[in-house]
Amino acid sequence: MEDIKAMLEEFKEIGKQIIKELEQDKEKFALVMFGRSYNAYATEANLNIPLKITSKNISIIPHDFLPDEINNTNDNMYWYSGQQILSAARYIKNHKQLFGVYITNFSCGPDSFIISYFRKILGTKPSLTLELDSHSADVGVDTRIDAALDIIKNYIELTRNNIITGNIIETKSLSVVTENNKVLIVDTNDKEHLITSPEIEVLIPSMGNFSSQAFAAVFRSLGINSSPISIPTSRTLKYGRGLTTCKECLPFILSTGSLLEHIENKSSKDKKYLFFMPHGYGPCRQGQYFIMLQDIIKNLKIENVGV
Repeated sequence: MEDIKAMLEEFKEIGKQIIKELEQDKEKFALVMFGRSYNAYATEANLNIPLKITSKNISIIPHDFLPDEINNTNDNMYWYSGQQILSAARYIKNHKQLFGVYITNFSCGPDSFIISYFRKILGTKPSLTLELDSHSADVGVDTRIDAALDIIKNYIELTRNNIITGNIIETKSLSVVTENNKVLIVDTNDKEHLITSPEIEVLIPSMGNFSSQAFAAVFRSLGINSSPISIPTSRTLKYGRGLTTCKECLPFILSTGSLLEHIENKSSKDKKYLFFMPHGYGPCRQGQYFIMLQDIIKNLKIENVGV
């Protein structure tokens, strides 16, 4: 254990030295390599991407070499690698000379969510994502790297001229607050409502026809206005695919499609909607559903809808 701690401390010291040298020349930039160590850092798996980048006279730093502790990650991020990646992403977001390259595998489960969070953190700051499998070819990777470097150079020039500010305004969604043993809903205008208020409706995702109906009935027995969402159809799947990367698990895509389909077709301007989504922890991705749904609602700027 002591050897591991010493190794990690050495990583941080090397990272600090590289960044210190980089900051002495404001005209230079460096790439930070993100991903799981067993594919992002292994020559057998990463198609020599670090060497391809350094051969273009661009320094590349492993994300766990950054002088940043894991104290600024996403809510409910129970994967340790995810905690590392998102904490490091926030570090490079605020550093003008650092940009990200994310190496992932085809259909990697956790990355199907983490990459979306990663891009959201960086906002307008460009990054490169390389999704590799056993059929990936060097030529395509070289082309992607060259294109990314051109985009980064253009971005640096645009930010110098204040054409890109990097500011993204988010729409506030409904939030749930427990106070004095009461469940309160705070809407987008910061007005509080009891969860039993008639203008609040809790939507139950499809869990099979009878299960969803029974679940909604239990809510109504407690004085909460609630209704089940219809069983998903092929149209629901199209909604979901249009709002996700399509690499997430199918239940998430269908749940997302169900919510937006319901809001678009059956919503009332007089009501505020809460989508019921269970909380969970890893290793299953289900624990990320409610986090990603909140992000999608904010990105779409939908008012008075929450999770």
